[in-house]
Amino acid sequence: MLPIPIVASNISHLTDARYFAAWLVEWMSFPLDGPEAIRPQTAIQLAEWVEGPDLAARYEMTALDEIQEQWDTLPVQGLILSGQHYLSQLALHPVEQPYFLELPLNTRPDVIRQIDHFSPQGVILFAGDEPLTPKTFIPWSTCSCPIYLHVQKHNIEELWTLVEREIISGWAVSGAGEEKVGFKSFDAQDEIYEFLLDRETP
Repeated sequence: MLPIPIVASNISHLTDARYFAAWLVEWMSFPLDGPEAIRPQTAIQLAEWVEGPDLAARYEMTALDEIQEQWDTLPVQGLILSGQHYLSQLALHPVEQPYFLELPLNTRPDVIRQIDHFSPQGVILFAGDEPLTPKTFIPWSTCSCPIYLHVQKHNIEELWTLVEREIISGWAVSGAGEEKVGFKSFDAQDEIYEFLLDRETP
């Protein structure tokens, strides 16, 4: 059992879906719009092969009212809404389903202060290549919902320090394309989970 919650995003093929399910990630999401989008029917087929994680539909462009119209046809329990533009839509169209917001780490403080009003399940932050220290997250200290940091090329031990200090609650990772049909190297991902298995819950 992993000591912290993991959100696996942009799952577009069965190889990734089965891999992340085997590691018992907490959430797994399918991209239903944007450049990596898959068809809803493909998401339904992938969901039939997955047991364990809760499933979410990830959107970055579709209007929230359109998402709500599609909801009953989707094989998911929650949403990932990527982008600050969804905050204004949430004010007009509150959602009852569990959902995550996906935002850049350098989001403006005035925007961060709005987030608690909408009660998301968590916020997934993308940090780019910038150095990460506890000071980097000071603007987010006003946000009471769980913070998930997207693990990219940052040092895993440094990221774990942020967990131990309760600055972030969990990590997020992304799926990627197969190198050829049915085959993909998971060496980089394996390092993350093997590291976590050697840690205790903070």
